[in-house]
Amino acid sequence: MPGIIVFRPIEAEINQKESNITDLYCKFKVGHHSGKSVKAKSQDFHAEWKDVVTLERNKFEDFARIKVKSTDKRGLPSLIGAAQIDIKPILCNKKISQWVPLIYDHQITGKILLEIEYAPIPSQ
Repeated sequence: MPGIIVFRPIEAEINQKESNITDLYCKFKVGHHSGKSVKAKSQDFHAEWKDVVTLERNKFEDFARIKVKSTDKRGLPSLIGAAQIDIKPILCNKKISQWVPLIYDHQITGKILLEIEYAPIPSQ
């Protein structure tokens, strides 16, 4: 069923011990709809957000994708980690909160706590 999915990144714990992790942000994608969070409030290896990203879901999309990125010292985006989220449980429960592992180059690079809500759009 088509609907609206609201992503709330709460916090992230990053395993990478690089000193160039700054300006963490999240990019979400459901089908061809995508959105980007604001930069995290705190930095380094523990980040916190107070932001929401709202995306539409068409009736055939079963997965959402997330990328956590930072801006390096040159101002270029750098991928910290990514994940694919099964949204079928969200369709049934309407709201979930879960830690999602972030993967980069086949290794876990951290985790992010997400709250995800779903609201169906009534058929007209």
